[in-house]
Formats: sequence, C-alpha cells, structure tokens
Amino acid sequence: MGSFLTNSGRKAVIKLKANAHLAFKREVVIGKRVALKVILGSNQ
Repeated sequence: MGSFLTNSGRKAVIKLKANAHLAFKREVVIGKRVALKVILGSNQ
C-alpha cells in the first residue's frame, strides 16, 4: 500500500513538473512575441 501511494505520488509530481515546464515555455514564447511587438511598434 505504501509503495503504491509513493508510486502514484511520484507520477503526479512528474506530471505537475511537466505541466509547469510547458506553461513556463509558453510564457516565455508569449513574452518574446509581446516584446517584439513593442520594439517594432516603438520603431515605427
């Protein structure tokens, strides 16, 4: 029973970490796009 709990817990943690990593990547991409728009907008 204990090993089952740690196993499912580990899977949940891995899933959370993966989701957090994807969310962070998405934030970075969006941030870069916004920065580019601002830079291009200020140049025009």
